[in-house]
Amino acid sequence: MEYRLERGRSFVLVGMNFFGNPFQAAGAWDEDNEIGSLWKRLMAYLAEFPGAVEASPPGDPAWFEAHVMHPASAATGNYEVFIGAETRAPLEAPPAFVVKSLPARDYAVVSVEGADMAPGWEERLAADAVGRYGRALDRRWGLQRYDSRFTGLGDPGSTLEIWSPLAPGTEDGTAR
Repeated sequence: MEYRLERGRSFVLVGMNFFGNPFQAAGAWDEDNEIGSLWKRLMAYLAEFPGAVEASPPGDPAWFEAHVMHPASAATGNYEVFIGAETRAPLEAPPAFVVKSLPARDYAVVSVEGADMAPGWEERLAADAVGRYGRALDRRWGLQRYDSRFTGLGDPGSTLEIWSPLAPGTEDGTAR
């Protein structure tokens, strides 16, 4: 796994979303769950309307999957899943799309291969954030970034980036 710190990064993404329990139909990392269905819906739209969203960067476009918790998420298991991309003109997106704005935050970024995503991987990343940056994760949202290194769920060498927002801290990176 490769680690880096991205400071003060905000996101404005254009894409599609789902609200509910994404694992009612199938488990995590299964293309038949609601997240897989959301990806299929987005890709079908883009196949029908090429160029509807020009993902950035142009040479190796990246797509983001955001998981956004809401006040009742812990009790209900329901939360928002958003899939989208950064684009030069987010407000010009077609009506089928929504815009998601995530506030500026420091992010612990980890490049992870599929084989590294054994049970407990999220807890290991949270512990690493405290150990490396002296700050806990802000668990209200998180991002996964998919670019050309991601070749599919079935490929153990497939790589994606996990962008975990850090709880507010001081300029030297330590927790408040």
